[in-house]
Amino acid sequence: MKNIEHVKGGLLKGSYEWILHHPNFLQLQNDSGKQLLWIKGDPGHGKTMLLIGIIEELEHSAPEANLAYFFCQGTNAPMNTSKATLRGLIYRLIRKRPPLIAHVREIYDRHKSIFEDGSSFFALSEVAARILRDPNIGRAYIVIDALDECETNQDQLLSFIAQNVSASPSVKWIVSSRKVPTIVNKLGRAEPSKQLHLDLTDNQDDMASAVGYYIETKVATLEALSDDEEKRDEVQNTMREKAAHTFLWAALVIQELEKANEWDVLFVLNSLPFGLEGLYGKMISQINHLGWKNPEFCHRILATATLAYRPLALGEISVLAGLPTEISSASRNVKKLVTMCGSFFRVQDDLVEFIHQSARDYLSSTAESAIFEASYATTHFDLFSRSIEAMSNQLSRDIYQLYCPGILIKEIKAPDPDPLRQIRYSCIYWANHLCEAGKECSEAEYALRDHGEVHQFFNKHLLHWIEALSLIGATGDGIIAVIQLQNLMKVS
Repeated sequence: MKNIEHVKGGLLKGSYEWILHHPNFLQLQNDSGKQLLWIKGDPGHGKTMLLIGIIEELEHSAPEANLAYFFCQGTNAPMNTSKATLRGLIYRLIRKRPPLIAHVREIYDRHKSIFEDGSSFFALSEVAARILRDPNIGRAYIVIDALDECETNQDQLLSFIAQNVSASPSVKWIVSSRKVPTIVNKLGRAEPSKQLHLDLTDNQDDMASAVGYYIETKVATLEALSDDEEKRDEVQNTMREKAAHTFLWAALVIQELEKANEWDVLFVLNSLPFGLEGLYGKMISQINHLGWKNPEFCHRILATATLAYRPLALGEISVLAGLPTEISSASRNVKKLVTMCGSFFRVQDDLVEFIHQSARDYLSSTAESAIFEASYATTHFDLFSRSIEAMSNQLSRDIYQLYCPGILIKEIKAPDPDPLRQIRYSCIYWANHLCEAGKECSEAEYALRDHGEVHQFFNKHLLHWIEALSLIGATGDGIIAVIQLQNLMKVS
């Protein structure tokens, strides 16, 4: 949670404290008949920061309560599944009340593989349901952010919530999402009398005050305006008018103003359009007007990140986007190109992440024709092909030079530089991209044939690949990849 708070620019109490006094939040806490508070809002309206604020308030005001939370992240495959959500909640509930682990042991002893195979969600849901009904849980809060970003088996998670909202009167649920019809329908199956809804669009005065406080606080930090109070007030007023109660718009504009000269601040601000879509469109336009081949390179980076299953390291992006050697040979060059992609990304510790789920949504819908040189399927095939090429060039026997086949995995320390650093993503997800390409791309069919790319890779590097997977702790992903390939061959 602290990492999410940090990458979003820090938590400002003045931007969330209004919800702590909202009648619906107070009723959830004080009315034993109300057990679910559902916070709904459009992209960029600050739902995640509201929930972080609520969590911090509960940690302070109710330290004895069993507080479990999970933040779904659509841009990060390990964090956007129903299984990951339940695992995270179960872990936190047990961490606060260790005796609750008995429910895990009981089901695990019955069938040890049940947490690993395809039925693992149902095992996890049974464990979670038993924990929720256990009197030892005490007073508890379950907080789940961004239900709409749970992309794998979302319906299972929603059904679980609807069925277990009333599991115990001492357990309160707080969830957030966009106003998506599927979520409305699924959560609507929970007992209506137990639910409270808080739609951010119905609280415009509170939102305006919260966004205004955020703008005032951030504008005060702009070095270009430090000695000009009149201009600072003008910037604040203009931003309030154009923000339309959207925290993300304000945050992105602040990033632009931080780069502006003192004499350019008002020009830059007035040139920026209203709304997130307009702002994203402006960024694409700026990318398209970069010099030389930079627009093409930026488009490749944007397309690669959009189709990737998790945030990518700079080295991984250089491989998957097929950047030329003069760029990929130095991470500072790749980072410079990423920063030339406008404010679509943030870079932290060499990890490239989307600034917000709405940025990825925009690139995969409105801006699709602008950044994708070919179809989704063809781009997936390119990611597969570049992964195979990179692994073929890099993988080798005893790649960490351990010279000791019997060494325990926990005793292994990756060398510096790590020869697997740039191909970690490729080792795990190359088969996923081939399967996505196989749905529509004819080249994928040839890749699976005798003497095709997969055949040649396995002939030379199968054992090297398995070794690499074990070194990065992803052997299970390799098994899944082989199963995916088998299924794809049956379809083909």
